[in-house]
Amino acid sequence: MAHPSLPIAGFRAEILEKVRHNPAVIITGGTGCGKSSQVPQFILDEILKLNNPKQIVVTQPRKIASMSVARFVAEQRGEPFPERKIRQNRKVRQNLTSFSASLKLRFFQQSRVGYSVKYYYHPPKPTGSILFCTTGSVLAMLKKDPLLSNISHIILDEVCPINCWKFLFCCLF
Repeated sequence: MAHPSLPIAGFRAEILEKVRHNPAVIITGGTGCGKSSQVPQFILDEILKLNNPKQIVVTQPRKIASMSVARFVAEQRGEPFPERKIRQNRKVRQNLTSFSASLKLRFFQQSRVGYSVKYYYHPPKPTGSILFCTTGSVLAMLKKDPLLSNISHIILDEVCPINCWKFLFCCLF
């Protein structure tokens, strides 16, 4: 599923070994080497083999990056990926017919790759999937589930020191 011509492909076994045996791993590499798109796929393929179908969350610094990397990864994996879906408020969702709602739910849950950023979302399967989002989305997830019980890995992509400290501060307090 991963792209074998990207430079990071040669480090797949080493990356998976480090991720298996360490609570935190730092991966550096040049722009375009495949860190953002390939590492989450390496981990996803591994957890699917091990029958540990939790979700992998990948944070991106910008909304557009979350959506575009999610689209790229979905295309690489041959996963369905619809156009942007505007998040609906509760009243609108309640007014949908049950037939329409069940069709939407079935369509969205087919994909192992999704994104969630402010007003736009394409949720992946609840388990055995990759969710690309902003750090703000992860903080919202922490409010709902402080243990992030359905998430096996969190990948902080393009970490800048200021955002990293803000994220860690919010997680701790």
